[in-house]
Amino acid sequence: MKNPYEELKVSKDFTPKELKTQFRKLSKKYHPDKKGNPDKFINLKIAYDILSDAKKRAYYDETGLIPDEMEQNKIRTKAKESLFNLIKHVIYNPNIMDHYENMDLIVIINKAIDDNKKVITKNIKKLSKEYKTARKILLRLNHKGGPNDFIKGMIENSIKEKEDIIKNMSNDIKMLDLMSEIITEYEYNFEEVASMYSMDTFTNINNSTTTTGYM
Repeated sequence: MKNPYEELKVSKDFTPKELKTQFRKLSKKYHPDKKGNPDKFINLKIAYDILSDAKKRAYYDETGLIPDEMEQNKIRTKAKESLFNLIKHVIYNPNIMDHYENMDLIVIINKAIDDNKKVITKNIKKLSKEYKTARKILLRLNHKGGPNDFIKGMIENSIKEKEDIIKNMSNDIKMLDLMSEIITEYEYNFEEVASMYSMDTFTNINNSTTTTGYM
Protein backbone atom coordinates (compact mmCIF):
# COMPACT_ATOMS: atom_id res chain seq x y z
CA MET A 1 0.00 0.00 0.00
CA LYS A 2 1.24 3.49 -0.82
CA ASN A 3 0.92 6.54 1.38
CA PRO A 4 -2.49 6.31 3.20
CA TYR A 5 -3.11 10.01 2.56
CA GLU A 6 -2.67 9.41 -1.17
CA GLU A 7 -4.69 6.20 -0.96
CA LEU A 8 -7.70 8.10 0.42
CA LYS A 9 -6.87 11.30 -1.48
CA VAL A 10 -6.96 13.53 1.59
CA SER A 11 -4.60 16.26 2.78
CA LYS A 12 -2.69 16.00 6.07
CA ASP A 13 -4.98 18.59 7.67
CA PHE A 14 -8.19 16.66 6.92
CA THR A 15 -11.15 16.78 9.29
CA PRO A 16 -12.76 13.57 10.63
CA LYS A 17 -15.82 14.31 8.52
CA GLU A 18 -13.74 14.73 5.36
CA LEU A 19 -11.92 11.47 6.03
CA LYS A 20 -15.13 9.51 6.56
CA THR A 21 -16.79 11.05 3.49
CA GLN A 22 -13.81 10.27 1.27
CA PHE A 23 -13.55 6.72 2.58
CA ARG A 24 -17.25 6.03 1.92
CA LYS A 25 -17.00 7.52 -1.56
CA LEU A 26 -13.98 5.44 -2.60
CA SER A 27 -15.25 2.30 -0.83
CA LYS A 28 -18.42 2.35 -2.91
CA LYS A 29 -16.36 2.79 -6.07
CA TYR A 30 -13.97 -0.10 -5.38
CA HIS A 31 -16.18 -2.47 -3.38
CA PRO A 32 -15.86 -6.08 -4.68
CA ASP A 33 -19.66 -6.51 -4.61
CA LYS A 34 -19.85 -3.77 -7.21
CA LYS A 35 -17.18 -5.33 -9.39
CA GLY A 36 -14.55 -3.03 -7.96
CA ASN A 37 -10.89 -3.74 -7.34
CA PRO A 38 -10.64 -5.95 -4.21
CA ASP A 39 -6.96 -5.08 -3.60
CA LYS A 40 -7.74 -1.38 -3.83
CA PHE A 41 -10.66 -1.85 -1.45
CA ILE A 42 -8.45 -3.60 1.13
CA ASN A 43 -5.84 -0.84 0.87
CA LEU A 44 -8.55 1.77 1.44
CA LYS A 45 -9.62 0.00 4.64
CA ILE A 46 -6.02 -0.19 5.86
CA ALA A 47 -5.48 3.50 5.07
CA TYR A 48 -8.69 4.47 6.87
CA ASP A 49 -7.75 2.33 9.88
CA ILE A 50 -4.44 4.21 10.14
CA LEU A 51 -5.74 7.73 9.63
CA SER A 52 -8.84 7.35 11.80
CA ASP A 53 -6.77 6.24 14.81
CA ALA A 54 -4.76 9.05 16.42
CA LYS A 55 -1.98 6.77 17.73
CA LYS A 56 -1.59 4.81 14.48
CA ARG A 57 -1.63 8.01 12.45
CA ALA A 58 1.02 9.64 14.68
CA TYR A 59 3.20 6.54 14.44
CA TYR A 60 2.83 6.45 10.64
CA ASP A 61 3.65 10.17 10.33
CA GLU A 62 6.78 9.64 12.42
CA THR A 63 8.05 6.36 10.95
CA GLY A 64 6.26 5.78 7.65
CA LEU A 65 5.30 2.27 8.82
CA ILE A 66 1.81 0.83 8.53
CA PRO A 67 0.39 -1.13 11.54
CA ASP A 68 1.42 -4.59 10.28
CA GLU A 69 4.95 -3.36 9.67
CA MET A 70 4.92 -1.70 13.08
CA GLU A 71 3.91 -4.97 14.76
CA GLN A 72 6.52 -6.95 12.86
CA ASN A 73 9.15 -4.37 13.75
CA LYS A 74 8.29 -4.71 17.45
CA ILE A 75 8.43 -8.51 17.29
CA ARG A 76 11.78 -8.48 15.46
CA THR A 77 13.26 -6.05 17.99
CA LYS A 78 12.00 -8.20 20.86
CA ALA A 79 13.39 -11.32 19.18
CA LYS A 80 16.87 -9.80 19.02
CA GLU A 81 16.72 -8.65 22.64
CA SER A 82 15.38 -12.01 23.84
CA LEU A 83 18.00 -13.96 21.89
CA PHE A 84 20.76 -11.85 23.40
CA ASN A 85 19.31 -12.34 26.91
CA LEU A 86 19.04 -16.09 26.34
CA ILE A 87 22.64 -16.28 25.19
CA LYS A 88 23.78 -14.37 28.28
CA HIS A 89 21.68 -16.69 30.45
CA VAL A 90 23.39 -19.71 28.89
CA ILE A 91 27.01 -18.58 28.81
CA TYR A 92 26.95 -17.33 32.40
CA ASN A 93 25.40 -20.57 33.62
CA PRO A 94 27.80 -22.16 36.17
CA ASN A 95 27.65 -25.50 34.35
CA ILE A 96 28.68 -23.84 31.09
CA MET A 97 31.64 -22.06 32.66
CA ASP A 98 33.25 -25.35 33.64
CA HIS A 99 32.40 -27.31 30.48
CA TYR A 100 32.12 -24.78 27.63
CA GLU A 101 34.80 -26.54 25.55
CA ASN A 102 32.50 -29.54 25.24
CA MET A 103 29.22 -27.76 24.50
CA ASP A 104 27.78 -26.48 21.24
CA LEU A 105 26.21 -23.10 22.04
CA ILE A 106 23.96 -23.22 18.95
CA VAL A 107 22.53 -26.61 19.95
CA ILE A 108 21.79 -25.38 23.47
CA ILE A 109 20.13 -22.17 22.22
CA ASN A 110 17.97 -24.03 19.71
CA LYS A 111 16.95 -26.55 22.38
CA ALA A 112 15.89 -23.73 24.71
CA ILE A 113 13.92 -22.01 21.92
CA ASP A 114 12.15 -25.25 20.94
CA ASP A 115 11.29 -26.06 24.56
CA ASN A 116 9.77 -22.61 25.06
CA LYS A 117 7.73 -22.96 21.87
CA LYS A 118 6.30 -26.25 23.13
CA VAL A 119 5.29 -24.69 26.46
CA ILE A 120 3.65 -21.66 24.81
CA THR A 121 1.88 -23.76 22.17
CA LYS A 122 0.43 -25.98 24.91
CA ASN A 123 -0.80 -22.91 26.81
CA ILE A 124 -2.37 -21.44 23.66
CA LYS A 125 -4.34 -24.67 23.09
CA LYS A 126 -5.55 -24.64 26.70
CA LEU A 127 -6.60 -20.98 26.60
CA SER A 128 -8.24 -21.37 23.18
CA LYS A 129 -10.41 -24.19 24.54
CA GLU A 130 -11.40 -22.05 27.54
CA TYR A 131 -12.11 -19.11 25.22
CA LYS A 132 -14.38 -21.15 22.93
CA THR A 133 -16.23 -22.66 25.89
CA ALA A 134 -16.82 -19.22 27.45
CA ARG A 135 -18.24 -17.90 24.17
CA LYS A 136 -20.63 -20.85 23.87
CA ILE A 137 -21.80 -20.36 27.47
CA LEU A 138 -22.31 -16.65 26.83
CA LEU A 139 -24.58 -17.41 23.86
CA ARG A 140 -26.78 -19.59 26.09
CA LEU A 141 -27.02 -17.05 28.92
CA ASN A 142 -30.13 -14.86 28.82
CA HIS A 143 -30.79 -12.00 31.22
CA LYS A 144 -34.48 -11.77 32.24
CA GLY A 145 -34.11 -8.42 34.01
CA GLY A 146 -33.40 -4.90 32.81
CA PRO A 147 -30.47 -3.54 30.79
CA ASN A 148 -27.91 -3.92 33.61
CA ASP A 149 -26.64 -7.36 32.63
CA PHE A 150 -23.45 -7.23 34.70
CA ILE A 151 -22.77 -11.00 34.48
CA LYS A 152 -22.72 -10.89 30.68
CA GLY A 153 -20.42 -7.89 30.82
CA MET A 154 -18.02 -9.66 33.18
CA ILE A 155 -17.91 -12.76 30.97
CA GLU A 156 -17.31 -10.61 27.89
CA ASN A 157 -14.43 -8.88 29.68
CA SER A 158 -12.89 -12.22 30.66
CA ILE A 159 -13.20 -13.41 27.04
CA LYS A 160 -11.48 -10.23 25.83
CA GLU A 161 -8.68 -10.82 28.34
CA LYS A 162 -8.14 -14.34 27.00
CA GLU A 163 -8.13 -13.00 23.43
CA ASP A 164 -5.38 -10.56 24.35
CA ILE A 165 -3.34 -13.25 26.13
CA ILE A 166 -3.66 -15.63 23.15
CA LYS A 167 -2.61 -12.84 20.79
CA ASN A 168 0.44 -12.04 22.93
CA MET A 169 1.38 -15.72 23.11
CA SER A 170 1.02 -16.03 19.33
CA ASN A 171 3.37 -13.08 18.96
CA ASP A 172 5.79 -14.88 21.30
CA ILE A 173 5.73 -17.86 18.94
CA LYS A 174 6.54 -15.53 16.03
CA MET A 175 9.34 -14.03 18.10
CA LEU A 176 10.79 -17.47 18.86
CA ASP A 177 10.62 -18.36 15.16
CA LEU A 178 12.58 -15.19 14.40
CA MET A 179 15.11 -16.11 17.09
CA SER A 180 15.57 -19.50 15.38
CA GLU A 181 15.95 -17.74 12.04
CA ILE A 182 18.58 -15.35 13.39
CA ILE A 183 20.63 -18.10 15.05
CA THR A 184 20.87 -20.00 11.71
CA GLU A 185 23.16 -17.20 10.56
CA TYR A 186 25.77 -18.38 13.07
CA GLU A 187 27.84 -21.49 13.60
CA TYR A 188 29.77 -22.62 16.64
CA ASN A 189 33.32 -23.91 16.24
CA PHE A 190 32.73 -26.92 18.41
CA GLU A 191 35.58 -29.36 18.88
CA GLU A 192 34.86 -32.60 20.65
CA VAL A 193 37.41 -33.56 23.28
CA ALA A 194 38.10 -36.82 25.04
CA SER A 195 36.71 -35.76 28.39
CA MET A 196 32.98 -35.37 27.61
CA TYR A 197 30.60 -33.77 30.07
CA SER A 198 27.96 -36.00 31.65
CA MET A 199 24.42 -36.19 30.28
CA ASP A 200 23.18 -34.93 33.66
CA THR A 201 25.12 -31.71 33.16
CA PHE A 202 23.59 -31.14 29.72
CA THR A 203 20.12 -31.87 31.08
CA ASN A 204 20.59 -29.39 33.92
CA ILE A 205 21.61 -26.66 31.49
CA ASN A 206 18.61 -27.19 29.22
CA ASN A 207 16.24 -27.32 32.18
CA SER A 208 17.53 -23.96 33.35
CA THR A 209 17.00 -22.40 29.90
CA THR A 210 13.51 -23.82 29.38
CA THR A 211 11.73 -20.77 30.64
CA THR A 212 10.06 -17.71 29.20
CA GLY A 213 11.79 -15.58 31.81
CA TYR A 214 14.35 -14.28 29.32
CA MET A 215 11.67 -12.98 26.96
